[in-house]
Amino acid sequence: MAKKRNKPNLEEVKARITKIVSTMSETELEKFLTGLEKWQKSKFDDERGHARKDISIFATFWSCGYFFRDHIKNISASGLFIETNIPVPVGVTIAISFALSEYAGPIKVEGEIVRIDSNGFGMKFNEPLLSIEKEITVETNNRKKNSIEEVYSRISEMISNMPEKETQKLLKGLERWQQSKLADKREHYREHTSIYAFIKTNGLSFKDSIKNLSAGGLFIET
Repeated sequence: MAKKRNKPNLEEVKARITKIVSTMSETELEKFLTGLEKWQKSKFDDERGHARKDISIFATFWSCGYFFRDHIKNISASGLFIETNIPVPVGVTIAISFALSEYAGPIKVEGEIVRIDSNGFGMKFNEPLLSIEKEITVETNNRKKNSIEEVYSRISEMISNMPEKETQKLLKGLERWQQSKLADKREHYREHTSIYAFIKTNGLSFKDSIKNLSAGGLFIET
């Protein structure tokens, strides 16, 4: 029977996730990114189902006596997310002015702050901006295939912004996926552990940790 493992802290969890992701093939990375994006949409897309576009543009805001400029990180026809360290509370009214491109005219809209996290806050417009919905939907549907570097970057960004509880769930899911790939053909039960073993191979002799073990094999962290 394996010893009970101490619960890893958030940084350890993210490090484990990164290590598992680094073993994925290009196809597996694309599927993983698609899954993360679907998860993000299920949490943050508005109830009316408007498409959400990741962007990085400056916008001007007015709220609670503050006047400031910060980045819009994503936007839909009914709301947006601002990356900022300005301490604006949930429930307050906010006014915003921005342009989707250097050739477009300014858009001015008011709304309410509906959520906050360590990276900024989410705003819901008082009335949907239906005029921008078509542009966002077309760009989202026609998104080009990402390079491996872009996929890694996008995955890393999403994991770094993920709440601790969701990060723990993600690690458990990835560990199950990894076990299903590494499990031997005889389908022996594989148990996580952390015990030292002496290994001899090709004239070398060394000591390292066994990370998981079954009746048909084991995995050495070295």
